[in-house]
Amino acid sequence: MPKSLAVAYACWMIGGLFGLHHLYLGRDAHAFITFATFGGYFSLGLIRDLWRLPEYLRDANNDLEFQENLHAQMRKHKRPPSSIVRQSGLMIMGNLFAYLVEYAIPKDHLTKEISLTLRFLLVPFASAFGVWLAGNVGRHQGSLDKPLIAAYLVSSPAILLESIQFGSFSTLAAVIVFNRYSKEWRVKPPKKTPVMTRILALSLGLLLYGSLWLSGLYHNCTIEDPDTQRPIKCHIALQNFFKSSAYTNLSEALWMLYEHARHQGISGLWAEMMQEFDVSGKNTALNTLGLESGATKEQIIAQYKKLSREYHPDRERDESKKRDKHEQFIKVQQAYQLLKPRIN
Repeated sequence: MPKSLAVAYACWMIGGLFGLHHLYLGRDAHAFITFATFGGYFSLGLIRDLWRLPEYLRDANNDLEFQENLHAQMRKHKRPPSSIVRQSGLMIMGNLFAYLVEYAIPKDHLTKEISLTLRFLLVPFASAFGVWLAGNVGRHQGSLDKPLIAAYLVSSPAILLESIQFGSFSTLAAVIVFNRYSKEWRVKPPKKTPVMTRILALSLGLLLYGSLWLSGLYHNCTIEDPDTQRPIKCHIALQNFFKSSAYTNLSEALWMLYEHARHQGISGLWAEMMQEFDVSGKNTALNTLGLESGATKEQIIAQYKKLSREYHPDRERDESKKRDKHEQFIKVQQAYQLLKPRIN
C-alpha cells in the first residue's frame, strides 16, 4: 500500500528524534543515522525533514513525477552532485564512529603496543564505515572498499605520531575517495526487505552503537573527587557507590516498598506512602503540638490551650524572647487550625 504523508508527519512528531518517520518510509539507514546523531546533528536534520518528507514519500511510493525528475538528474550528472548537507553528513558520521571506537578502546588496561594496534585496525574501519553508511542514504550509493583503503593508507603514517588522533584524517580521506571513485546513482529503489530482517539489522546496529558509548563512558568518564579535586574514573566511583551506606539504605527502602506492594497491593502501598509523606500535614501539626498520631479530640484541644497560654507573646516580659514566643504561638495556631476540621 502507498505510504501516507499524514502518517509520515505523525511519525515525525511522535518519534522523529529516533528516526521513526524514516523507518515508516523504509529508509532504515537514514533512521539509524538520525538516531545516532540525536535527531540529525542535534535535531538539525529533524528540522530539515519537515520540508523534505514529501520528497521522501514520493520516492517511497515510486511516484511517476519523482522518477522522471530523478532520471533527468541522472542524465544531467554522471555522478550524484555534491551538497553541503550531504558532505557534512559524511564527515559527521565518519568522525562519530571513528571517535566512538577511539574512546571505547580500554587504553589503561592494555600495553601501548596493543592499544596502538587496535586503534590502527579499528579506527580507520569505523571512519570509512560511517562515511559509507551516510553515503548510501536515499538515491545515492557507493562501495565500501575504496574509502576503506584510503582510510588505512592515511592512518599508516599518522599512527607513528602517537599523540595525534587520526580519526579525522582517515575520515577526510574516506570522504574524498568515496565522492571521487565510489559514489553513484541508485537507479532502482532498494528491494523490499522482510520486517523481521529489518528489525534484526537495526537491533544489531543499535546494540553495537550502544556498546561503543558504554565502553567509552566506562573507560574515560571521570568525576572530581570532592576532597582532593582529582579525577576519579566513573566506574570506580560507581563501584564505591554500591558499597556505600547510601546505596544500602536505598536498596533496603526499595525492597521494603516491593514487599509492601506484594502484600498490600498498589493501593495499600500508595495509601501508606501518602501517610508517610504527610501530604495532609496532619502528622506535622501533631508534632508541633507534641502529640502522637493517635491523639484524641480532647487531648488535641487540651494541648492546644496549654501551648497557646505558654507561648502567648503577651505573657512574656523579656523583649528578647518575645519574638521567639510569637513565632511558636503562630505555629501552634496554624497546627490547631489544620487539625480542627478533623476533630469536629
